[in-house]
Amino acid sequence: MTTRSGAHLFNRLEGVQTALLSDLAAEQILGLIHSGQLPAGSRLPAERDLAQQLGVSRTALREALRIVEATGVLEARVGRGRFVTSRPRSNSNSAVMASWLDLHHDEVAELNHVLQLIEPAGILELPTHLLPAVAAEARAVYERALAAIDADDFDKAAALDLDFHRSLCRRTPNRLLRDLIINLIQLMSESAKAVYSVPAAARNSLDQHLKIVSALEKQSREEASALLRDHAAIAHRFAAEQNAKYPS
Repeated sequence: MTTRSGAHLFNRLEGVQTALLSDLAAEQILGLIHSGQLPAGSRLPAERDLAQQLGVSRTALREALRIVEATGVLEARVGRGRFVTSRPRSNSNSAVMASWLDLHHDEVAELNHVLQLIEPAGILELPTHLLPAVAAEARAVYERALAAIDADDFDKAAALDLDFHRSLCRRTPNRLLRDLIINLIQLMSESAKAVYSVPAAARNSLDQHLKIVSALEKQSREEASALLRDHAAIAHRFAAEQNAKYPS
């Protein structure tokens, strides 16, 4: 799509990892809609033209369009194309995140599996004399996340979810293991946002955090490690179930 002056609205997404292209393309389209550069009633370019303007494959573009359509700000009209609507859904952020979870199900499952193998080992490596400090830091992060959820600030709560997991491994003495876990946790950023966009799933995740904290306060590394091993899988499964039960 071009403006009246002939300039393209869309920026080409070059030098970006393939897995991120659909997310970034959706982000750019949503940004143009919310800024008014693509006003209600606007027709998006044909798929081939839009993919060329964004510099992505048509497969990545279709995933991006699915994400945008899930928010309610874009609708497909048979034989006519896709148009910007005038009434976005009030729960559009939750819809975007639910769609993201669906589109990236396999990637999230693989990352969860690796974390389930490695993150619990970080707790088992903790010396006994460090457990009170780890428990205290984890509880402080948990309480900040709970306050964020009570204030309906789910983005902040999602960021604190990562902080919680970092707090569990920050004092792991094996530097290589510690760095590996921290890097894996960072890869869960978008996944955490998706889970925390579902209020019931956010509280369910915090309930699990509290159980982990309680185990650490009892100085039971084994119990905390076992709870942590199952935590990510439970959190994502619960979020998926909530989205199926209460679709946007």
